[in-house]
Amino acid sequence: MNVDHILDQYQRDPRTQRLLKALQTPKEALQIKGLIGSQIAFVAAATRSQLSQPFLIIASDKEEAAYWQNDISALLKREALFFPDSYRRPMGFDKLDRTNVLQRTETVSQLVEHPKAPAVVVTYPEALFEKVVAPTNLQEAAIEIKVGTELDVPFLMDI
Repeated sequence: MNVDHILDQYQRDPRTQRLLKALQTPKEALQIKGLIGSQIAFVAAATRSQLSQPFLIIASDKEEAAYWQNDISALLKREALFFPDSYRRPMGFDKLDRTNVLQRTETVSQLVEHPKAPAVVVTYPEALFEKVVAPTNLQEAAIEIKVGTELDVPFLMDI
């Protein structure tokens, strides 16, 4: 039995079908309990393949979110988006982690540029507590750089 067969079984399961129906109900908030190990990844991958809008998975902490993001990406055979907090240490708001800030921005950009794409975003509470740039501000500040274009490095460093 391979992973695709297991994923197919999750897609056909009546509980997954009920979950899909609930996800398609406007303003319906859902909380799924009782899943262990990689089951959340199978449920997310099974539902994502049948949806046309992004959905958010909130893990209890950063480590769990990273595991889920990795599992879901492997099952979907494409990357699930990860939305981390901006800081190096949890609850230590003194040092920014530039890699995490970049990843947050890229995740928001993906969602803004492709709002109807069936993306899966995996995050955790600390990351959700931080403010993000408004989508319109992000689009206004974006700079398109094409191959072969000469760039003014000092100008780029000032923005």
